[in-house]
Amino acid sequence: MALFLVVLSAYLAFPTRNYYWDGISFALQIEDAQGLEPMLFNPNHLGYDITGSMIWHLVRAFLPSIRALTVLVRMEWPYYRLFYLPAIIVLSACVMRRHPRFVNTPPTYRLAAFAGAMVVSNFVFLIYPFTKTGATPPLQIVIDAQGVWDRDAVVFYREFSTDNRMFKYFNRQARWEIVDTDTGPFRKNLCALQRKGYKTWIDSSGLDYLASLSNPEPRMAGLEFHDNQNLFNLKHRIHFMSVIPRCEEEAEAETPE
Repeated sequence: MALFLVVLSAYLAFPTRNYYWDGISFALQIEDAQGLEPMLFNPNHLGYDITGSMIWHLVRAFLPSIRALTVLVRMEWPYYRLFYLPAIIVLSACVMRRHPRFVNTPPTYRLAAFAGAMVVSNFVFLIYPFTKTGATPPLQIVIDAQGVWDRDAVVFYREFSTDNRMFKYFNRQARWEIVDTDTGPFRKNLCALQRKGYKTWIDSSGLDYLASLSNPEPRMAGLEFHDNQNLFNLKHRIHFMSVIPRCEEEAEAETPE
């Protein structure tokens, strides 16, 4: 019991920053849900979503500003271990109790020493390293984006990818809109946002969509793109660019002869 409490305390005191896409998705769903919505009932995760939602709402009564991901990270380890740790402990005790080798043999504490070594190595090589921002490569870019995207930022995307989920979760102050029109209507939308004081960005999926349209170069001539956030490797293709429309061209086109 004491060993379990020590391990549990370590997990709670050093929360991981190695975020997976499904955990980010759960946190988004929990924060977006209005009550007990069907999207919180995920049969593949043993009620993890709905349990996390109830605990998050309970914790918010005392800590109103706490995020759902913070609650999920701290409940993840004990939540899943509850399903198999008691069974393993009881099964091991039954086997050792029935085995004649352990009936009258004085304790050697080898098993305790092995368990202690496993706890230390787990902390040194897994728990503590994963508390760093570098545990999730996109996380530093996500944090940097918080200083760029404010409440006047609108980010356009075409596909809601795993990386987009992380950017959206940690940048809730920005608006996220899907690109689902041709370049002309898209530029008009950008101009309307610009007149209202908004700054606009587009991600790699949105850029790919615009480039996939027929004859894209002339269509995109009325848009200026500037690099903002990038990360390219075998696992990630993160590319955000600020997009600035040339609204004077639209105004000239609408001016009657």
